[in-house]
Amino acid sequence: MVEEKWSGSFTVEAAVLVSAVLLLTYGVIMAVFYYHDKNILTGTAYETAVIAGRKQKKEPPFQKEEIQQLWKERISGKMILFRKAEVEVECQKEYVWISAQASRKRMKITVEAKVALVEPERKIRDMRKLKKAAETGT
Repeated sequence: MVEEKWSGSFTVEAAVLVSAVLLLTYGVIMAVFYYHDKNILTGTAYETAVIAGRKQKKEPPFQKEEIQQLWKERISGKMILFRKAEVEVECQKEYVWISAQASRKRMKITVEAKVALVEPERKIRDMRKLKKAAETGT
């Protein structure tokens, strides 16, 4: 019977290798969660700004509190890594601006969405009316 003797260096090398692999795996998972939450935050901010922008031209327009509540409903339960999310809203005649941020310990994500309030349908209708009036000569 042949006895094999393992040296202690194999155990040390395996421990270092396994810990490096686990650290790399943890880093990749955290990066995926970070970018997932960043995309959710960006998407909900822009989507809320678009909805608020469409309603701003109609009567009655949204109030800031209503826009914040709409954003909170959209982001509810979707974040994985970041739990504390806050939003700031500014509504002007020309645009709707939303700034959202989320934080966890020392990490922080901040996104901004700004949507211009335009009425392309009205401009197109006016152009069609002018074109029709020019064709008929009135």
